[in-house]
Amino acid sequence: MGNNRNLSDETYQKLLEKIITNELKPGDFLNEQVLTKKLHVSRTPYRAAINRLHTMQLLEIEAGRAPRVRQFSLDDITSLVETLIVIEKTVAKMAAQRATASDMQKLRRANESVVKAASTGDPKDYVYKNEHFHRAIAEAAHNPFISQVHYQLRVLMQQLTYSALERAKSGPGGVLEYYRTLSDQHSEITDSIERRDSTRAEELSVEHLKIFHANIITHFTRLDVY
Repeated sequence: MGNNRNLSDETYQKLLEKIITNELKPGDFLNEQVLTKKLHVSRTPYRAAINRLHTMQLLEIEAGRAPRVRQFSLDDITSLVETLIVIEKTVAKMAAQRATASDMQKLRRANESVVKAASTGDPKDYVYKNEHFHRAIAEAAHNPFISQVHYQLRVLMQQLTYSALERAKSGPGGVLEYYRTLSDQHSEITDSIERRDSTRAEELSVEHLKIFHANIITHFTRLDVY
């Protein structure tokens, strides 16, 4: 039982990475025979992973058809950001009130990793380092229930972030400058949490997401995608 669970977890993570990095693009159908062979797994862990991805709202499943990678509309993106604003400002406030010295060490290290990733301009590296940073804040809030909700929303955000940053490379606006703007805000958020300034931590988290939202809408609209 434990081995099956571990294998389904591994399969979930591998499929999740393919979705986040657009190896499996929005609208793509997932071929069970091809993917089980490629991932070297049987149908049981594969289907468990598919069900989990569906629960996370990354896949759409219709009767009689293969699962398909969810294609977000601009309204979906706006709704997601609106929801995430509520959660992010809450975990930032709680982290500022509850973070331990160990939490701050993890947050500082995560922030340093994001700054380094921003300097390279590699969307995949940045997305994962960025996610570690936001997860560190959620963990510092010390509330497992809100942390779980935060995780689900951030998974959806990873896919959108990667797509936006990857497409920004082909258009005007300077993607590296965008990386730096987000990274600078990370540093400010970290400082406010360390100062126990919960009000400022909340404000910065909201501002951070609003800037991201404006950029992601710009790139998806300009490139006529989604």
